[in-house]
Amino acid sequence: MGASTNKKVIVLGAGLCGAALAALLARRGFAVTLYEKRPDLRRTILNAGRSINLALSHRGLKALNKLGLAEKVK
Repeated sequence: MGASTNKKVIVLGAGLCGAALAALLARRGFAVTLYEKRPDLRRTILNAGRSINLALSHRGLKALNKLGLAEKVK
């Protein structure tokens, strides 16, 4: 998409917004390092369950559209 750059970016928090931001910045040519303090839930068994309510807002759809993922998520 954008011109290549030698700028480095660190994103703290790999939740929905952090992951989307990291992906968009990488597509614009930034070297992105993404940090998350919680373990990967796909590879970790937690003693206490954790759940979240998830809703998709207009802003969320705009971000997914920019990533080319809106239709897949819907």
